[in-house]
This record gives sequence, C-alpha cells and structure tokens, in this order.
Amino acid sequence: MSKSTIGIQTEQIDDIPLLLAMLHKMKLQTIVDSIINPHGNRQGLSIGWTMVVWLSHILIQ
Repeated sequence: MSKSTIGIQTEQIDDIPLLLAMLHKMKLQTIVDSIINPHGNRQGLSIGWTMVVWLSHILIQ
C-alpha cells in the first residue's frame, strides 16, 4: 500500500478588519461620541472613531 500525503495550507486572517468590525458591532464609537463633546473647531474623524482606530492598534500590538 502506498501512503498518500495530505497537504495542509494555512492562511493568515488579518486581525485589523476583524477588530474594527467587532468594535463597530459593539457600537463603541457611538457610545464614546455620545459621552465626549469636542469643541466646535474639530474636523475629520469623530472622537469615537479615533478611539476605535487607536484601540485596535493597541490590541494588535
């Protein structure tokens, strides 16, 4: 009898989209935005989205 070999191929799932999706599903940015009111000159991302991006970066490290 000949032995057959089984090839196993692994693929890395990138964790940044996974973390961002989980934090978005938890509506963390909405909660933070409802608590923190920035001053009127703020432009760009909201405080909630900024916190979500930084939190995902910290969790990846």
